Amino acid sequence: MLIPIFNFLLIIQITRSQLQNSDKYASSFEIDLDEYNNLWQKNISNENETLFIIKNVLSSYCYVRINLKQNDPSLILMADYGQFPNDSLIQSYKQGEKIDRISSLENRKNRFLKLQSELQDIYISVRVNNTDNQFQISISGSSEEECNNDCSNNGVCEANGCSCYNSFIGNDCHQIAEQLLLGTQKQFYFNTSSSFTFFYINLKPLMEHTLRIDLTQYSNDTHSEQVDNSNNCLEVWIYKSKALVQQLNDYTQQYFHTFLIEQGTQIITTKIPSNLNVQQQILWFAIAKDTETFDSVQLSIAVSQDDAVIYEYDQKDDNDETNKLLYIILPTTLIPITILLIIIYYLRKKKNQGIDNPNVVPKKQPEIENEPEKCAICFEGLNTKNKAVITIECNHLFHNSCIHQWGVQQVGLKSCPTCRRPFKPEELQ
Repeated sequence: MLIPIFNFLLIIQITRSQLQNSDKYASSFEIDLDEYNNLWQKNISNENETLFIIKNVLSSYCYVRINLKQNDPSLILMADYGQFPNDSLIQSYKQGEKIDRISSLENRKNRFLKLQSELQDIYISVRVNNTDNQFQISISGSSEEECNNDCSNNGVCEANGCSCYNSFIGNDCHQIAEQLLLGTQKQFYFNTSSSFTFFYINLKPLMEHTLRIDLTQYSNDTHSEQVDNSNNCLEVWIYKSKALVQQLNDYTQQYFHTFLIEQGTQIITTKIPSNLNVQQQILWFAIAKDTETFDSVQLSIAVSQDDAVIYEYDQKDDNDETNKLLYIILPTTLIPITILLIIIYYLRKKKNQGIDNPNVVPKKQPEIENEPEKCAICFEGLNTKNKAVITIECNHLFHNSCIHQWGVQQVGLKSCPTCRRPFKPEELQ
């Protein structure tokens, strides 16, 4: 008897909660997406919060697109399955499915969601603070893979989102960016006005190694002197997500790290883990010139592998931590070295005893094969099949395709990647 009563009270409580949630919306719409009508559109204006309830989604996906009349970072697009979107769950909502936080952070004119069809009602909430703004919402059902802005025609739409072509980055591949290859150095010019210039680095060859980025800033369009501390106008923004934020405030600063190029130079090093997924294997960063200057600014960027030093973004000079590390490192290092020296001593003593005894025949030591040489550009073996090997003027060996590509990417005088001795790619056979 108590169980039916309890269930009845629970249903009443859920219904009351749903009614309270529905009361906060200025307007609501119920939409049926069936086999005869799989597209619904409407223009909305002067509404603080609008609710859309999607029913009868027969296709695999439900796509929600919003186009704003003007930029409005306050517009929040959220969705949930079988219940009203909950503000307390925003941080747990999956980007691109239940919330489009990237477009809000980037202050774009569009929003996009890709929802799964789970044979239950879908609740979509659109909230704006700017009542003067207008937007068009489009809700459609489809079994095809679709992406935000069709990847801006600069990429391929896949199940996990856009896969951008070379020279493009962003959640929808909208942003032009310069690729920086490992082992290269490039020069860039920034004019007198404020600007954002984007770059990206493929981290796949650097997994389990240390990435090093050397930045050197020059002024007056010359390479003779570095800028002094009073002309620090360039800043490095390294992004931790796909949101290419260009405004710094208390909310957006959690999505990137910033480094000021102080006194004309900055060195950034970080250890690349071995468990990066495909989406994390591309590092995005920008050079922000946030002030106007009288002269243009020149910046040299060099990308290399540096396993000698391992720093993290949040490294601090902490003497106590350093002392703790020394207490750990010294014993663990000295004890093995001591044991090794003792072993060497006894082995040499035994060897000398064998020499003094003419009846002891020394054993022939097995020959140790030399480790195959590697190409200093791609770090693959020189004996790799289907890859020709070439010797340049300084007698260093490289893959033929690698050294030619190295020569094309270098600006000005071409030099050997190993010894920096000049060479002429056009004379290579």
